[in-house]
Amino acid sequence: TADSIQDNTERRQFSRRSARWVATITTRDKVIVPCRTRDISERGASIESPADFRANALVILEIVSFYKGRKKTFKMLAEIKHSAIAKEGFTLGIYFKDANEATLKFFQNYAENII
Repeated sequence: TADSIQDNTERRQFSRRSARWVATITTRDKVIVPCRTRDISERGASIESPADFRANALVILEIVSFYKGRKKTFKMLAEIKHSAIAKEGFTLGIYFKDANEATLKFFQNYAENII
């Protein structure tokens, strides 16, 4: 029905915005994987990765943003929500599990085009 189709297309809780920033995933075993963000929201990111990760894996995610001439580095505990095969590697859906308030506020303002 139309109602069930609408429910499936409006899954996103937060606004997101394209962002091509350098990112690094560090696993529990201290393996460091260089990545790149595709887009950012207040509570998560879509990440291009050369390596696949299992769903629910906890990782340390570092994102280095370069926006309006300023470089900012954010580091947080993140959870891999899903992984899909992409043209060059994998696309990961990542949830920011433990990020400080300033980090979440920056990503929210960025995603909502406030800054």
